[in-house]
Amino acid sequence: MKKYLNHIYDRAKQNKVELLFLGILLLISGIAAGWNMFHYPSYFDDEGTYMARAIATAYHHSLSPYTYWYDHAPGGTIIIALWLRLTGGVSTFGSAINSGRVLMLLVHLASTLLLYLIAKHFKLKKFFLALIVLLFSLSPLAITLQRMVLLDNLMVLAMLLSVYLILHIKNIYIAILSGFLLGLAVLIKETAIFFIPGILVLLFQRKPRHHRKFTSIAWI
Repeated sequence: MKKYLNHIYDRAKQNKVELLFLGILLLISGIAAGWNMFHYPSYFDDEGTYMARAIATAYHHSLSPYTYWYDHAPGGTIIIALWLRLTGGVSTFGSAINSGRVLMLLVHLASTLLLYLIAKHFKLKKFFLALIVLLFSLSPLAITLQRMVLLDNLMVLAMLLSVYLILHIKNIYIAILSGFLLGLAVLIKETAIFFIPGILVLLFQRKPRHHRKFTSIAWI
């Protein structure tokens, strides 16, 4: 463990400028997403619905507070329910929706970091890396929708993590984890299924040649 931490420390010393650059971008992204997030935008119906379902899952062992439920798959509900349990309950940050919005802030920062790392993998210059992160963080859609407790934000995080792992496939286990995360994205919000063809193309381009078929089957 100590050897691993020393390795991380040495890598950090070698990349101080890049870490500072990334830190500034994440700070801008975090301020843009977090500033006044409990008051803007106004609470939305879907936010209350998702939090009610998460509360039912976390404390009443049910996927919904209602008898019948015809809506999204339960992946996002379960994740938000785990967040409520880990943070000490519904009222930790004020209202239930506020608690969900704090989770969305963390999801936004994680998505921003993954977007940066994915773009960096393609050896883009720092100007374009900054442009990608700032467009993702400062667009009107981001300032409004990425603050709200929406399943789409959780889905995007799972999908970006799946793509990041595909770009770094070195063994069968990473391929399996990447496939699992994309499956999780679909179970959070069904619209993730439309990204599967494009991600499959990326998989075929990036997977190791010496076990090409085995990796593809394991990922699927």
